[in-house]
Formats: sequence, structure tokens, C-alpha cells
Amino acid sequence: GASEVTILDATGASTRITAAGGAVRPGTDAPRAEVLLRGPVRIGETLHQGDARVTSGPRGGLRAVVEIGLEDYVAAVVAAELPIWSAEPAELEAQAIAARTFAIQGLRARRAAGEDLVLSDGVLDQAYRGAYEGANSGGAARARQRLVAAVRATRGLVLLRGDTLEEAR
Repeated sequence: GASEVTILDATGASTRITAAGGAVRPGTDAPRAEVLLRGPVRIGETLHQGDARVTSGPRGGLRAVVEIGLEDYVAAVVAAELPIWSAEPAELEAQAIAARTFAIQGLRARRAAGEDLVLSDGVLDQAYRGAYEGANSGGAARARQRLVAAVRATRGLVLLRGDTLEEAR
């Protein structure tokens, strides 16, 4: 893990986080076990719509967990997994439902195993690359509108077989 991270919040203000002696320490203040940055936040080049909680990692370094709502997570996954500028609205909606179902399945499995209720951006979970930003163009704005419309149209919908969540891999 990294020993120093600079995180920018939505206003552009930066917070430098360094790992010192196994604890996370913002700037030169006294050591703290955790730093909470109110979002949206940008970590590196990635914009996240939620708050970021930065702690010392379990094996050293730093661990940043972004706390976002399920629908913001679903929108980010759909944007990462489909070409939102050319996919049909029904494709975007189907992907939103599948992404939501898969996320809830993952969280339920972690709860049953007594693990942290955290979804990763790695291969164990879905493609999550932060909030869709797109370029500053009319095409990107239309793509964002299509994405938002698909997620809103399917808000709360999941795949079921009877009363059980359907496998959404």
C-alpha cells in the first residue's frame, strides 16, 4: 500500500494522508486511526460520489473505502461495463438491474460470512471505476442522461426467481 496519499474533495481542497507507525495521520496532526473526507471526493484521477474513509491497511499502507449509495454504485458499474453512448436504453436498464442484483448478492454473502460489507473494484466484484464523468461535450452529456435515466427507471429492481435473488454473474 501507499505510504502517502493526497485526496482532493469536491471543492478542490486537498488532504495529504500519510501512514506513520501503523496509524493514519493527516498532515502533521496527532495520529488518528481514521480520516473521513466528505464527498464527493477524487482519489487519484477517479471521482467518487460518496465520502471516503481512509484507515491504515490490515498489512500496512493505507486503505480507502468510499461510502456511496447503491444507486450511485449501480450507475458507476453500468458506465464501466457498457458503452453508454451507444447501448440501447433497454440494455442499460437490464445492466442496471443485473448490477444491483449482483451487488446485493455480494453484500449478503459477506454479511453471512461475517465480513466487512464492502464491495471492491477488483475481479471479485463488478467493474467500478468511480462516477461517470465523460468529456465536456454534448455527446458525453447525452450519455450521462441515458445512464441516469436507466438507473432511475429501474431503481430498486432486482432479478428474482421466486423469492430468491437470481444469480447475476
